[in-house]
Amino acid sequence: MGNGYGRGTFLETSIFLSPAFLSLGNKGTSPTVSGCSVKILILILGKRQFRRSKAKKGREKMVRSDDNRFTLTYKELEARGIKQGAATRGFDELLAKGFISIVDPGGAFEKHKAVYALEDKYLMWRIGHPPIYQRQRDVHRGYQNPDRRGEPNKNATLVNDGHPHTCQQGTPL
Repeated sequence: MGNGYGRGTFLETSIFLSPAFLSLGNKGTSPTVSGCSVKILILILGKRQFRRSKAKKGREKMVRSDDNRFTLTYKELEARGIKQGAATRGFDELLAKGFISIVDPGGAFEKHKAVYALEDKYLMWRIGHPPIYQRQRDVHRGYQNPDRRGEPNKNATLVNDGHPHTCQQGTPL
């Protein structure tokens, strides 16, 4: 199976009967909600890998054999009909309710995928409680470097001065 999914998945009763799962997509249950949160969670659960293991009395038991590191890209979600905005809200809701955590946030300039881990913190989630996990917001819009006095410089625009193919441009307003 080259798509990252196994032959199937098992959805534990503790997941689908939890208040956190039942509230996925319901307005007012977390700072951000999305109607596709359940779909995203099922896709992540489908990436778990299992192997058969011998248990007591010769019975076979399914044991997880992955390292709890999963990638699910916006491109992969878009191929399944989930747009980027809805997917972002879905990830934020799954984080807030404790279903997933971010192992590696990925990065646009570094061209590597975000890595998520499944968590069981959803068992502690309750309506009205603060979010369990939140995404670090590091996207800054507009010019935000202060001038010498500590105030934003309104007379210059900075275009990613850390990149070798860009330069600083300054035009008075």
